[in-house]
Amino acid sequence: MEQVQRTWDDWATETFVGDNYYYYKTKWEHQIPERSFSSWNWAAFFFPFYWLIYRKMYLYSFFFFLASIIGYILPIGLILHGLAGAYANYMYYKTCNTTIRIASQYSNEDALSYLKKKGGTNLLGVILTIAAIVIVTVTIFMGIILLADTSDTTSAPNENTYNVISVNKEIIATAPKTYEQETDNSNDLYLYDGIKDSELIFNIYYKDDYQDTVNEQYFMDNMIDFFNTEYTLSPVNGKELLTLDHQAPQTLYKAAIGTNILYFYFTCEKFDKYYVLTTFTIRPSDWDRVSKEIADTISSVRPNDTI
Repeated sequence: MEQVQRTWDDWATETFVGDNYYYYKTKWEHQIPERSFSSWNWAAFFFPFYWLIYRKMYLYSFFFFLASIIGYILPIGLILHGLAGAYANYMYYKTCNTTIRIASQYSNEDALSYLKKKGGTNLLGVILTIAAIVIVTVTIFMGIILLADTSDTTSAPNENTYNVISVNKEIIATAPKTYEQETDNSNDLYLYDGIKDSELIFNIYYKDDYQDTVNEQYFMDNMIDFFNTEYTLSPVNGKELLTLDHQAPQTLYKAAIGTNILYFYFTCEKFDKYYVLTTFTIRPSDWDRVSKEIADTISSVRPNDTI
């Protein structure tokens, strides 16, 4: 009776293991299921995650995946591989014995089906896992490159733009080359387009100089009152304002200057140390044509971190 049981166990073990059965038979000789043991497995040492998937020990592979994540944070990667190499055969032995014990309850035909389903190898699973890892890695890598390119696009000038800096070097902006920076002692950054007869002006107000109740609208209202002393400003209705990359109040007025009509655009952005008030003047006929590049210029305003 003992010989029959042993013969069935040998058949079941060979059916479960499949490839390299005699290698594992040698490793498992004289082992007791309830007692742990160590024997070296080079494949499990070098490729523990993939070896576990290949041998259909998916739960173990999941636990090793979690442990390997910790291994990237703590210097225990080599230790994990060493443990996998030393105890892989034992884990496989335990899995094999558990499967055979369950299969022994079935008829020979059902036992054969169960052993082949739970045992053997899964090369396709390894290939799909590697493919998934490659796809995820490439996707993350391409995403990083795309973000870097986007960052470079928003911060660095292209052939049609250039970087301008305020008089006291507090802020930097990326402006169209049609707008030339000119010296103007009454403004922190003054840009002028002679063809369009258009002005783009930036003024800086330090937060420490004002009470906490002051906000962006306060500076816009003061500038509007200033222009009203010289011109009569009236709101422009039904005209789309600029699309900025930040939330900031903005408004559009118009005024008659001699026989001409000009648009007066105001917006103000709050930074860590100061407020930046933007005043932009343009002929109404040019507003739609330049709104995109002016919005990009205003959105590009940033603190000068070099000071």
